[in-house]
Amino acid sequence: MKNKLLKISLIGNTNSGKSTFFNTVINKRVSIISKKKNTTIDLIIGVVNLKNTQFILYDTPGLLFLESKIVLKKNMKSNIWNGIESSDIIFYFLDSSKKTIQINKNFLNQLILNKKNILIIMNKIDLISKNELIQKMVNIHKVNNKLEIFPISSTKNIGVNDLITFTSKFSKKMDWIYKKNEITNKNDIFISNEITRESLLKFVNEEIPYSVKVINCKFKIIKNKDLILHQEIIINKPSYKKIIVGKNGLMIKKIREYSQKILSKYFSMKTHLYLNVKFIK
Repeated sequence: MKNKLLKISLIGNTNSGKSTFFNTVINKRVSIISKKKNTTIDLIIGVVNLKNTQFILYDTPGLLFLESKIVLKKNMKSNIWNGIESSDIIFYFLDSSKKTIQINKNFLNQLILNKKNILIIMNKIDLISKNELIQKMVNIHKVNNKLEIFPISSTKNIGVNDLITFTSKFSKKMDWIYKKNEITNKNDIFISNEITRESLLKFVNEEIPYSVKVINCKFKIIKNKDLILHQEIIINKPSYKKIIVGKNGLMIKKIREYSQKILSKYFSMKTHLYLNVKFIK
């Protein structure tokens, strides 16, 4: 049986559930999750192999960055289009629990002009009634009656496997790009830094994570199989340090403990995390 390949780009607004879907499909927490904007800033690749088909998923930044003029967000815009251009099919994620669902018509038309296969993914269906879901699907068909719609819940894993099976018809006969045991293009250092950034997104003020970076200083597994991690939180405004550290160091402790817990689970070993906040102009 010849190997097949299918490249899928996940797009949608912030908090539409792209990263949750991504992690559910590859069965590993690789892409960070947060309700705040600017969660995914890199193009993150996930890999899952089913029988003779390798599915490659591109988790992209939220669509709101397409219209931004800020340098950081220009990079995110590039990451969105890089994922789209590399893919065979687009999963356009919508949060079905929102009162009003808006599709970026200009962006959708660009995808159609580029002759991309598009599936509208109605995510979070566990949060609404069937009647609400049907009405919202009818409204989407008013925008474009040729769009295929697939309702799922990433968090409850409803319809996710069916969706992947359904899209296998778009796969092409070709060699796999990634080895059988590979699940992402990102290494452990990148993922550990992202996990700490997720912790920052969770606990600190909304505007801060846009400019904060997390970099690895030490990544070492010691003799008793514990993991020692030293990371620096890089800030571009001195005032951020006080916020991140918090009164009597309580905020940085909260960030460290949350991150350390996720890291221990991800690496399946006890993790000792040490954080330092550093100002760089």
